[in-house]
Amino acid sequence: MADTFNYFVAGYAVIFGLLGAYIGWLVLLNRRIKKKMGQGSGK
Repeated sequence: MADTFNYFVAGYAVIFGLLGAYIGWLVLLNRRIKKKMGQGSGK
């Protein structure tokens, strides 16, 4: 039981770590796009 629990926790850590990194990347991408749209409309 203890052996599988360690893998269970590690699996969750990896999945949520990847999800967090992906969401953070999307937020940064969204900000970059909004900045470009703001500059483009000023022309």
